[in-house]
Amino acid sequence: MRNYLNDKKIRIAFLVNGLRIGGTERYLLSFLEELPKEKFEFSVFCIADAPLLNDPHYKIDYPVIVNNIKRFSLITCFRFFLYLKKYKPQILHSFLYHSNIFARIMGRLAGIKIVISEERSTNYKKKWLYILLERLTWRLSTTIWVNNVSIKDILVRREKIRPEKIQILLTGIKLPASSQKIHNKRYLNIPEDRFVLGNICRFCEQKNLIKLLEVMKIVSIKIPEAILVLVGDGPLMKILKKFCQENNLEDKVIFTGWRNDISEILDCLDVFVSLSKEEGLSCSVMEAMAKGIPVVASDIPGYRELVIDGVTGRLVPLNDLTAAQAIEELYKKRDKFSQVAMKAKRHIEENFNFQRFAQIRQDLYKELVAKFINR
Repeated sequence: MRNYLNDKKIRIAFLVNGLRIGGTERYLLSFLEELPKEKFEFSVFCIADAPLLNDPHYKIDYPVIVNNIKRFSLITCFRFFLYLKKYKPQILHSFLYHSNIFARIMGRLAGIKIVISEERSTNYKKKWLYILLERLTWRLSTTIWVNNVSIKDILVRREKIRPEKIQILLTGIKLPASSQKIHNKRYLNIPEDRFVLGNICRFCEQKNLIKLLEVMKIVSIKIPEAILVLVGDGPLMKILKKFCQENNLEDKVIFTGWRNDISEILDCLDVFVSLSKEEGLSCSVMEAMAKGIPVVASDIPGYRELVIDGVTGRLVPLNDLTAAQAIEELYKKRDKFSQVAMKAKRHIEENFNFQRFAQIRQDLYKELVAKFINR
């Protein structure tokens, strides 16, 4: 039996739905920058499009196969099967629901011995067919990685996955080069005296953006100089803009679309607001905290691991308009933002160190190869 640990490199194939500007996709590209090429050989198979390939913030010096296919098809299956047979990875690592199901089936058909499924969202409104497919295929995974205990609980209860199959691996973010937040609201053509709220996400139901706009309607009355910046795009874009038109918020809400300059946009914000219905460990919230930006977030499991209520920001009841009151309280305490900033940055630095978690994953890859291939 060939001993891969005695070889120079472990070969890994990564499968993603697409490389769009989302938390999972940005995390993957950042993680791949940390994988030492003298120990690992890797490539990425992208089922749909990959706009992040044009992002200058990422160093992409490894093969990326982009298919630009909107739906799974026999052509997708055939291309992926040929890719696996040609590349011959020891490990197939997929991310998020659709890719996980696809990787389990195609990976086993191609003879891949180690299939890692990674889930970073609870998918609280997952359709019954998706739940059924999860129940039918999870045994094909060697292991299932999640970044939050609440995701594990839901997968055990709803998808009927054995607890010992699931491993919790926290994630982190790369800390900004400068620990000092640079206030530069004019970067978005916003006057410096405005009180700027913001969110960075995909515009879908899970993110609860209509509730955020309802909160903004209240905030704009109590704090006339308040502005809300929404960075992203998605299926709810038209609905959100229509809500703004109908509620006289057009001059209070800025839609930027997808942006690559996230760090610069965060420098424009006074408070980061996320009222999501469900989350894993949000990259956007961690990035905001690492910049020293107070966070107002819904009181859900994923955010409880990040936001310390009353210390690094505020947690508010889900679907509750009291978020407006929390924002107003932060506004009145703007002179104490430096204290909140220091505590938020320290919390991320001490508990969500990107390099430490990246090393843990590298060690797990080696352990899996030793266990399932070098036997």
